[in-house]
Amino acid sequence: MKTKNKKIIALLILIIIIILIPIIKYNNKDNNIKKITYNKNKSFIKEHNIEGITFTNIKCSYDGKDSLISYTITNKTDKDIDLKDYKVLVKDKKGTIITYIYVDFNKKLKPKEQKQYRNSVVGVDLSKAHSMELKLNNKK
Repeated sequence: MKTKNKKIIALLILIIIIILIPIIKYNNKDNNIKKITYNKNKSFIKEHNIEGITFTNIKCSYDGKDSLISYTITNKTDKDIDLKDYKVLVKDKKGTIITYIYVDFNKKLKPKEQKQYRNSVVGVDLSKAHSMELKLNNKK
């Protein structure tokens, strides 16, 4: 009778362990949630004007792996502006280029039109970037 009780106790312990392992693993997933850091440097998120276009509502976040920059582009002119191949140079406090963001799409921005854009930068932390420089490709 005692060996039967030992087997039942061992079986109950095994069942409890089998139940607890997934619960523990599931609870540890909460610890792996990515902490998002935002770039709050005023020199980086300020409004940028270039050739009749303004870049506003600039937001930059870093999730521990990749950065995301979002912004609104507004055509302040009275003519269509071709946004093909514009690029964004992101710089640190010393003015050294951290990364280039090349945006390659065939879009015309009509007069007074606004568009919201997002660019992912894989594997680069831009949360402490100090400034950005925008360049338009105006070759026809």
